[in-house]
Amino acid sequence: MRSLAGLIVLVLLAGGVYFAYTRIFCGKEAEKGSSSEGAAAERGPAPEPQTQSEPAPEPEPETPEPQTEPAQTETQQQPERENGEAPPQVRKSPEEDLIAIIESEPDDGVCAEKLLAALRKQKPADSVRSAAAAAGRLGAKREYLVWTLLSHAYRTSDDAEAREAWAEKMNPIVEKLFFSFREIPCCRHHTVEPGDYLSTLQDRFVVPHKLIMRMNGLKKTLLRVGQRIKIPVPPKAERMRASVQVDKSEHTLSVFINGLFVKRYRVSLGAEGRTPCGSFTIREKVHHPEWQGHPYGDPENIIGDWWLGLKGPVTGLGIHGTNDPDSIGKDVSKGCVRMLNDEVDELANTVPKGSPVVIRP
Repeated sequence: MRSLAGLIVLVLLAGGVYFAYTRIFCGKEAEKGSSSEGAAAERGPAPEPQTQSEPAPEPEPETPEPQTEPAQTETQQQPERENGEAPPQVRKSPEEDLIAIIESEPDDGVCAEKLLAALRKQKPADSVRSAAAAAGRLGAKREYLVWTLLSHAYRTSDDAEAREAWAEKMNPIVEKLFFSFREIPCCRHHTVEPGDYLSTLQDRFVVPHKLIMRMNGLKKTLLRVGQRIKIPVPPKAERMRASVQVDKSEHTLSVFINGLFVKRYRVSLGAEGRTPCGSFTIREKVHHPEWQGHPYGDPENIIGDWWLGLKGPVTGLGIHGTNDPDSIGKDVSKGCVRMLNDEVDELANTVPKGSPVVIRP
């Protein structure tokens, strides 16, 4: 019993010692810990420990896509000027207008009408340049349109050198298209019927019968029923339209059939500027005329083979042949237009009475 009581006493003493120890020691640690937490609270939260990792790649800067301005069409609105007014719209050149017509219209007859309508809307000088340029771009293609364009330029221009070059270019086209059996818009093909003669066709279509013979290569005046012949009258027209133009500065006389250039001749004119400028018509055609009482063939008769009397602002004026071929190209007459005899014969058998004649400076 004593030993048991002694053991209990020892246990109690040990527990008291342990209790006292923990009270003293743990209290100090608690105070120390609370003071540390307060300091830490004043400093703020401690940073989180970082773990080593690969640095994230920096994002690449975005490259803006190149912006292209849309092509402006001819009709698109242009940006306004600084003063608020819109600049004029870009327009096609007169030449480009003609080329656009040619490219859009395959029928030569319709296309020629559209080209002439467009040229009439242009100023004369512009129409000459654009017609010549468009004809040059066509080259050997669509020769009827080349002929149409150059005829307009030739008739309108006053550039002697250019006109001579255009005439040289048109001459082979005229022989190829006009003085042949080819079908072209300015002519028609007629089938001979019973009662048709060259004389009746001449009166019906106002075409000298020798021109019909020349175009069709006829050697005789006799026609056969059913024969097809070419006549210089457009399908929609009732008669041929011929005209003459005299250019004093060049000493030339030019013939046009249905608006197209056909022939150019050298002529003599009045001395000291006596040949007047103006508009006339052929009022009469006399073959083998007499002159001032001198019959045809008389050396004193200076009129030659033909007299084409003109009606206009000046009386007594005409186109005629000559017995002095050396005078061609000179200013020697009293005002009339002189031609070589074989050439005035060709002219008289190409243009009918009533044809207009224009004499230019």
